[in-house]
Amino acid sequence: MLSLEKIREIEDPYQSFLDSLVNNDNKRKYPKQLFKFLQLIPHELFLENGISTSDCNNTRFLANCFVALAKKDPSLAKNIGEAECMLGFKEAGQRYFTKAEENSMNLTDQATRANVLINLATACMKMKEYKMERNYLMKALQTTPETEKILEINKRLSELSRYC
Repeated sequence: MLSLEKIREIEDPYQSFLDSLVNNDNKRKYPKQLFKFLQLIPHELFLENGISTSDCNNTRFLANCFVALAKKDPSLAKNIGEAECMLGFKEAGQRYFTKAEENSMNLTDQATRANVLINLATACMKMKEYKMERNYLMKALQTTPETEKILEINKRLSELSRYC
């Protein structure tokens, strides 16, 4: 399983991405899809965060810029995954959500883990994916130690009962 320590040790995120591809069909398709995704990110976001995007036609360079951006502002990276879903790349965006949920299981602090799940639920709400939102809220409810959040989650779950 991928841990936070292992992520921090990765020197070349793009090469790590390529190395993780096993299926030949994926090796052919995914780098192109990654490049398209990276090209969709407004370069102003990188510049506003002090990250130069001088080589916009190089996937490795853009991947490194994206990782630098994600390290600087993790919520922005989640928002980009959410945007990918809304742009029609639903499956790809949902993989980001699944990965975020998996990575949250490595967190030792229950409140932080619950916040990740609540953040994912909020993203699903924005995309009108109410069943997924409910699923993340139920998991957050089981995880959070905070009474105030439990009340907020229960309120939203009762509102969701209209949809699912």
